[in-house]
Amino acid sequence: MIRRKKILFVEARNGENPKLSFDEVMEPIGLCYIAAVVERAGHEVKIIQQVDIPDDDLLKEIIGFSPDVVGFTAVTANYNRSTKIAGLIKEKTELIKENKEDSDVITIIGGIHATTDTENVTHDFDYVVVGEGEESILELLSSIDDGNIDSVRGIAFRDELGNYVFTGHRERNCKLDSLPFPLRDGLNMEIFTPIPPVPADMSMFATLLSSRACRFNCPYCVNKAMWGGTGEGATPVTIRSPKNVVDEMEFLKDRYDVNYVWFHDPDFTYRDGRLFSIGLELQEGLENANLSDQLRQQFADNNVPLHQSATIRVKEGQDEWEIHDEGGSILYVIKKEDGSLNTYMDGNRIEDFCRELLKRNLSVKWSAAGRIDDILPDCRWDDEDIGQAEDLLNLMRSSGCHILTYGVESGDEGIVKKMRRGITLDKTKKVIELTLNAGIIPVVLFFVGVPEETKDSLEITKDYALQIEAIRYRFAYFYPFIKTPYRRQVDEEELWLSEEHKSFDLATTEVQTVKCDVDPSDLEEYMDGIENEIYTSKRYQDRLDKFISEHPEKRDTILQWKKALVSL
Repeated sequence: MIRRKKILFVEARNGENPKLSFDEVMEPIGLCYIAAVVERAGHEVKIIQQVDIPDDDLLKEIIGFSPDVVGFTAVTANYNRSTKIAGLIKEKTELIKENKEDSDVITIIGGIHATTDTENVTHDFDYVVVGEGEESILELLSSIDDGNIDSVRGIAFRDELGNYVFTGHRERNCKLDSLPFPLRDGLNMEIFTPIPPVPADMSMFATLLSSRACRFNCPYCVNKAMWGGTGEGATPVTIRSPKNVVDEMEFLKDRYDVNYVWFHDPDFTYRDGRLFSIGLELQEGLENANLSDQLRQQFADNNVPLHQSATIRVKEGQDEWEIHDEGGSILYVIKKEDGSLNTYMDGNRIEDFCRELLKRNLSVKWSAAGRIDDILPDCRWDDEDIGQAEDLLNLMRSSGCHILTYGVESGDEGIVKKMRRGITLDKTKKVIELTLNAGIIPVVLFFVGVPEETKDSLEITKDYALQIEAIRYRFAYFYPFIKTPYRRQVDEEELWLSEEHKSFDLATTEVQTVKCDVDPSDLEEYMDGIENEIYTSKRYQDRLDKFISEHPEKRDTILQWKKALVSL
């Protein structure tokens, strides 16, 4: 018989040190999913989010709950905080487990850092949950009682001799609608602060996930390592139904008075397919055969995922090809148009979500991360493409879309190409303009300090940033995360500024970490001034005034943002 346990989940953040803090505070959505399935299984559950809570006070709260198991989640930036709290728990085991038969408090960790640096993490925690964790954690909690730990897929640990053990990857959950909504009870939702500009009428805020994983293989991103996928093949994206997503939004509004949500999906605007031009003449002799190296390279150049075992077939009597996976399912359809190949797959996930939201009239605003080529897919767009993009953006805005963030990364074409974004700077500029015109606030994200960075590329990026029609700009120092192509490059070419710069935590995130053709002091000066230079420019101030004039419903939000800019 499985014993009911007391499970405490902790997100260790800044403690009492304000310097160890993220800009925004949001619920640890992955941990909330894990807590929900554990509670549904019959265990007693509590979540603590350590925001402005001194470590001593946190420890008192842990001792008061007297857990059997403490579960952590961590990204690389707050991993060191998690190890510190886990260490304190082990030191205070006698107090925590007073009057209990068990001799130890078990510590478990999951999340991005635990998944990408698993072997090292097993030195600091009893068990590591790798990748998607709902099923693994339930089996692990059961196996702790019967001792059959080796049978649990998707975990890692050290055996009695100190040897590293990984039980193998677990299959992904393709039925996300079957999961309970994330458990938020007990969290102080009043402290949650989204990325500004915040809607002026926001009462309460929460975050959601409508999908998991990402189709793309950007060389700086850990999504592939987190969610699986091998080689250059696609990482499967799992999706919740639009109805299930809106059900959760309605639940949040009814239970917590939430009227603004942020989607944490890496590519929310993914519409079950995409359109792009690969610029390759139709060739004979490829039907019912493996794709040619040339065709595969065209897909790779556009950063389009393609299964290694994919084959191509010609549809009889038509100038169309079908790209099939190993099971025979169609991945892409290719048509010959103007001497180039345009691939497309029909998809209306986002449209269905927007219409479901409009139908229920929830009055809940939402924001998300988008991709430039989801909004305007074809590299050589025409008036019809622009019209389709405008229709999509207008539908999103009418359903409550407040912000779309876009990863621009750099204004230097060479750096953008190295990052395999599959987009052009002209297209990026156009999509941001269309987004602004639709009444949605564009937020753009840039990296600085990549290995290819030069003084010229920094100036090119600044000039480009001044030109694009965004409302919010976020410049961040580049850091090569574990298990990314950029990390391999930095390690192999010995590009770290020092051994200390390999560490990436909340105390050291705002610094240059790798060598490039720019002196660290010059890069620091650039970072200190770039956003202020943009926000104080006449062009930017005129843009805000024009946006208010054309979209008066956003007036209070933008005036609130203007006041915030004074303090930035």
